[in-house]
Amino acid sequence: VAGTGNHNITYSFNNACANSDQVSIEVQETADATIDPAGPFCSDDDPVELSVSQTGGVWSGDEVDANGWFDPVLAGVGIHSVIYTINDPCGDDDTLDILVEQAYDVEIEPAGPFSVSDDPVILQVNETGGAWTGEGVNEVSGMFTPDDAGIGEHEISYTITGMCGDSDTVMINVNDDVDGNTMEVVVSNVLTPNNDGLNDTWKIEGISTMDEVEISIYTRWGDVVFEFNGNGNEYADINNQFDGTYNGKNLPMGNYVYMLSIDSEVYKGTLSLIR
Repeated sequence: VAGTGNHNITYSFNNACANSDQVSIEVQETADATIDPAGPFCSDDDPVELSVSQTGGVWSGDEVDANGWFDPVLAGVGIHSVIYTINDPCGDDDTLDILVEQAYDVEIEPAGPFSVSDDPVILQVNETGGAWTGEGVNEVSGMFTPDDAGIGEHEISYTITGMCGDSDTVMINVNDDVDGNTMEVVVSNVLTPNNDGLNDTWKIEGISTMDEVEISIYTRWGDVVFEFNGNGNEYADINNQFDGTYNGKNLPMGNYVYMLSIDSEVYKGTLSLIR
């Protein structure tokens, strides 16, 4: 009722022996340390300055500096509590829980080109939890079937939804049989080294008739895991063929890129290693 400020209060006796006394009482305004709502943020967002109802307080908590700047990158994924305190006789404090969600950076590995008669291949992506769209691709598994897609260039997308989601798109070519080329060899795009006698090594039909053959096979990061330089008859020997190993150890499942030079004609494609 008195309100903020200094108030003089007097107490008196009004009689023959009258007397009085006076006191000055200060009423201060109650502080308001309310933190304005903030977030959620993605784990790759830039720092943000938090705002409050009243300045002059002190910040503490997870990855917030003295000036109230909150850094989602330093905080990391999770729920983080920040506290703002106004320290005076009529002070106040407030706590805010800030959610930081995982930020996704989706990247589809290059694939193809394929021949329309090629076996299905599972497309590879660096993040899980998304959905595939496009001609010839299964929405859940990411298996691409060239025959279902048909001859032509196909836009294939992979998307992780949500505030911090991401998407990527690749173009995959499906050509007529033998990749639209006139070479007299047939290149398989699947290797299944499980000792069942089928596709245990990477055979290339018709290779034995070729004079000059150079083969390089790479991981998704561009590391060479197999090389061959010789003639086709030498590569037709099963002991010289790629068997899904590197330095005597089994390579992990996934897609590998091959570069194939046959009598000065160069071809590039994707080989799926399935165990």
